[in-house]
Amino acid sequence: MTSLLRRTSVASDLPAVGQLVTVRGRNWVVVDVQESRIPLDVTAASVGEGATFVTLSSVEDDGLGEELRVLWELEAGRRVLERATLPDVSEGRFDDPARLGAFLDALRWGAVTSAETTVLQAPFRAGISVEDYQLEPAIRALSLPRVNLLVADDVGLGKTIEAGLVVQELLLRSRVRRVMVVCPAHLTDKWHDEMLNRFGLDFAVVNSETLSQVRRDRGLHANPFKVYPYTIVSLAWLRGPKAGRLLDEVLTQSGLSRTRPLDLLIVDEAHHVAPPGKGQYAVDSQQTRIVKRLADHAEHRLFMSATPHNGYLESWTALLAMLDPQRFARGVVPDPAALKQILIRRLKTEITNADGTPRYPARQAMDITVTYPKGELEVQDLLARYTRARSAKAKNKSRKAGVDLLGLLLKKRFFSSPAAFASTVLAVRDNSVKIDLAWAPEGYDIEVDERFAHGLDEDRQQLLDADYADDDAVDEAELVVLTKAQQVAGKVDADEAGLLDELCTWAEQHGHETDAKAQALLAFLRETCLDDSGQWNDERVVVFTEYRDTQRWLLELLEKHGLAGPGRVELLYGGMDDDKRATVMTAFQRPPDLHPIRIILATDTASEGVDLQNHCHRLVNYDLPFNPNRLEQRAGRIDRYGQIRTPLVYHFAGSDWETASKESLQGDLQFLTIIARKIAAAREDLGSVNPVISDAVERRMLGRPARNFDIDRTLAKAKADPALKVERQLREETARLAATLDNSRRELHCTSADVERVVRTGLALGRQPDLTPEVRDGHTVFHVGTLTGSWARTVADLADRDYGQRPLSFDPGYAAKRDDVVLAHLNHPLVAMATRLLRAEVWGASQDGGQSSLARAASIRVEDPALSEEVLAAYSRLVVIGADGKRLHEELVPVGGTLRGTSFARLGVTELARILDATLGPDAHPIAAGPGARQALVEAWDRVSGNLGLAIEARAKERQESLTRALGRRRDDEVKRTTQLLDAFAEALRGAINVDSAPQQLSFADLEPDERQQLTADRAAWQERLDRLPVERAEELARIRGRYASVEFLTFPAAVVHLVPAGLDR
Repeated sequence: MTSLLRRTSVASDLPAVGQLVTVRGRNWVVVDVQESRIPLDVTAASVGEGATFVTLSSVEDDGLGEELRVLWELEAGRRVLERATLPDVSEGRFDDPARLGAFLDALRWGAVTSAETTVLQAPFRAGISVEDYQLEPAIRALSLPRVNLLVADDVGLGKTIEAGLVVQELLLRSRVRRVMVVCPAHLTDKWHDEMLNRFGLDFAVVNSETLSQVRRDRGLHANPFKVYPYTIVSLAWLRGPKAGRLLDEVLTQSGLSRTRPLDLLIVDEAHHVAPPGKGQYAVDSQQTRIVKRLADHAEHRLFMSATPHNGYLESWTALLAMLDPQRFARGVVPDPAALKQILIRRLKTEITNADGTPRYPARQAMDITVTYPKGELEVQDLLARYTRARSAKAKNKSRKAGVDLLGLLLKKRFFSSPAAFASTVLAVRDNSVKIDLAWAPEGYDIEVDERFAHGLDEDRQQLLDADYADDDAVDEAELVVLTKAQQVAGKVDADEAGLLDELCTWAEQHGHETDAKAQALLAFLRETCLDDSGQWNDERVVVFTEYRDTQRWLLELLEKHGLAGPGRVELLYGGMDDDKRATVMTAFQRPPDLHPIRIILATDTASEGVDLQNHCHRLVNYDLPFNPNRLEQRAGRIDRYGQIRTPLVYHFAGSDWETASKESLQGDLQFLTIIARKIAAAREDLGSVNPVISDAVERRMLGRPARNFDIDRTLAKAKADPALKVERQLREETARLAATLDNSRRELHCTSADVERVVRTGLALGRQPDLTPEVRDGHTVFHVGTLTGSWARTVADLADRDYGQRPLSFDPGYAAKRDDVVLAHLNHPLVAMATRLLRAEVWGASQDGGQSSLARAASIRVEDPALSEEVLAAYSRLVVIGADGKRLHEELVPVGGTLRGTSFARLGVTELARILDATLGPDAHPIAAGPGARQALVEAWDRVSGNLGLAIEARAKERQESLTRALGRRRDDEVKRTTQLLDAFAEALRGAINVDSAPQQLSFADLEPDERQQLTADRAAWQERLDRLPVERAEELARIRGRYASVEFLTFPAAVVHLVPAGLDR
């Protein structure tokens, strides 16, 4: 018998580069062999010949390119494998055809390829039903030599899902190993849960608690960024000294083309890291500098933001330059062609079904009418008089800045609630006494002394726009800024003090009463959430406020008026207990018949990353933040992926606003309501006009309305802004993506029936009870019996507080949006366990050398009139290893021919594939051939196996030649695109430098010192960048060519398939 394949155990011989070895119970290919000075016997007194360092790369399907470095001579149980083996059919062992089909599917799911970028696996490794448009970032990423993408999809389209798909595909192709997610603090847990529950990826949230735990477990110098390959870190924690020291240890010196310590950097809500748009020229913030440093040390970068453009060219280009420094530079107008390559931007209104109907219901803005009584109108007038009096006496720039900020804070609080206003106005009175007692002598010039005035504008910007994870931190920051604003504004005179005392008296008397707006809210909630008999119905509402004081006050009012029965009202706010927060969100997302919760009172710290859309389509803006982005973030909690009803966003409008004076607070309130109503209905990105709207709002609140401001014209500019526009045919793109998904499912055999077959086969091999089917709503679900050993851990997620022990479903369309069943996707622990058990059979024997559970051979009866002769075929794994030891390509290759007695005639590739797919494919129901046909093959095996072996080698050579050409084309394409990219960038830099040398309208005299410094540094960086490009080009092209050089082709025979026409079966 001709054997492809003998397994030998060699304890003393060193392996050579490219050989297969078994180490620690797993199979690897040798990447590098180096001598060391470490003694073979560490207990010996003298040092003789050293042990050998061997670098290994996993060739097992679940290894995903994992590397291991070992001292060869010191590894117990090491073995060199000359070659893997075909099954020995002469032994007479055959598998049930369905079992062999499951084995081949398990192998197929482990095959990944860099040469083929249109077959995706990530959608089938996610616990969700992936929308076709969500595939675009993953497909784009696979086509790029270096992944630099800005995903700017609309709020609620599923950017986190898109990021997870990108991560999965890059991991499967061994293109990344270390991934870091940077996001606002309140999103860290959401990212962790999404990656774990939806993609089976266990990310570590790195914070002070994690650091302490790692050092308790691993020693005082352990670094979590080195310990965990997948990490999540908040922007707030990155700003601290601990994070800086830890990153100093990880971020080694690396240029744009050298090996980087981070494989993939994901920045969520990336607009937070762009330089803030203010003044004449945007200056890098601390967050900007930190994330830029991380980006410089990352091989691939994925930035995500629904509003990446804040209207300032320097901020926009700084963000782009962090993302892709080979296409963009800070201050240089982006090339539209380069922007199109890295930008993915879709709005909800653009996403349609196949028939052209909208996939997402259009959001509607609604009013809740408020009739303000005389007493409330009087206190509104009193506050207006106080702010005008203070403003009229502010004679210089610094004092005016202090008075303006003080007035804004008081108005914001007043417009929120009596309780919020009371806490602030009483603090203003207390501060006034302290400031008056300690105030500087007459003649003091605050414009000269910057102790109070310096940075007041930055404080205002930080307070209005900053990323806070904790509401207590918001209140503390506001109190600090309030005090500073009063100090800058100066002490009050007698008239101002009198007005302030009147305001404080009103606040002390009415601060906890139910005002007109609260009464309107109570009426709305009764009408919405209660039926005619006063019983709770199934409707749910989210009420948003800026302030924790308002949230607490609203809860008291609901309790007082009988709208906060047991479990009916819950709070969401920054700084609440993580477990409590998760419990509230889970309950609100579950069906109303399972949880009594009907109303959530939420603060703005819960306006990003919170999903509340499953059973709620109503949101009330109890107050209106001056930053339009926050309004959009609020609406995005219910207007997002998964919403099936029309999202309704409510605002409060005065009943007599048309007759109210424009200078009155009621006029200001109506101005805010109109802005909010227009923003709620708008579907464009508001980032580019956000500064215009914010400035108009502030000017109006300060009594100095912007001339010629018109919200409709401003929103029209956002719609026409070309910065985020890319030419595309979205319907055609969506159809293409849907076809890609269908093709991938077909190529990978990832239908529901295929996954079910693998799981049931794995359970049988593992001697576990079979699944029990049950029909629900016309769909079959499966109950899992009591599993033992390590299998028991694979179904821990089936237990649920509301539903008990949930069944499995293999149908994403049925299970993905239900909580009462669990989707069994490829990365689900149970599916992964079954596939791992099946894939281990490819090596043809158990690890102890005994007989394997699978014969890896099947003889199948075929009801195909076109097949007149028996067919003998084999499947092999073909693995291509790059020079860096990473898998460039892998596929399952069939080869075979017709049998006439002992003669063998090879079949064409296309014809063989057709026959095998029809026999073992997703819709097939194979039947074993009769004993006579099987026995005939057993007797002929020694004579025909040699021919089959030769056919395997010939087919492997053909594929090797084809793949060499394909990889060569991929290499040449990457070289060409990189060259064109750098040429275009060099031209853009030269153009910017030439323009900069011409007379400029922007004068240094108009800039603040930090702005001048930033502008000078940016322009100097252009020339430095241009001078460095030739070296960078050479390094980049060498890196690309090196990745495809010296590739190694490895073939692992996997299975034998014997096809017997029905007429020849016996």
